[in-house]
Amino acid sequence: ATKKFGTSCSGSRYANGTYVIHVELEEKLAEFSKKEKALCFSTGFPCLASSTFQYVNFANVTIKGVEAELAYDARIWFMQLSASRIRGTDDDTGSPLLSIPADRVTLTLGTRLMQERLALGVRTALVDAQTRVPLGATPSQAYPLVDVFAQYAWSDSVVFNLNVDNIFDEQYIEYRNQSASPGPNARIGATMRFGGP
Repeated sequence: ATKKFGTSCSGSRYANGTYVIHVELEEKLAEFSKKEKALCFSTGFPCLASSTFQYVNFANVTIKGVEAELAYDARIWFMQLSASRIRGTDDDTGSPLLSIPADRVTLTLGTRLMQERLALGVRTALVDAQTRVPLGATPSQAYPLVDVFAQYAWSDSVVFNLNVDNIFDEQYIEYRNQSASPGPNARIGATMRFGGP
């Protein structure tokens, strides 16, 4: 095998292709384990990635839904309400599509102070349970999230940002994610614009 294929393909099968010896090994492993098929991976990541998600093209699907957004800005205060509800079905099997997200409603409320240089706000997202999943897929539970944010315009070209997500440490698992999402998460940033008006 080393004379024909070398000592290593130095990467994943995705990057370097599948060799005859890969197929032969998989056949022998399937026979040994008394299974219909077996898969071998030269690295751990493709094994995890391919067993977690699989994208498949469908010949006939129907996707329908509604997305709406309402925003109002009175300068001293502002609000935004957005919602989405999407459904997707494989027309050939009647099965729900895996890639359709859970229903979601998000409300943002904020105020501007100090001659509108400081903006403070809160954002609440209500995410519905995703139970319309194909056979074998893991449904998700409903969860609420509350984030706070602040933005300070030091000048026309320098802006500072502070965001704290999930301030109440809600424990949740997003749809199509295999592990729990992080607790409170803080981000600090600065934006500087050079030149131009």
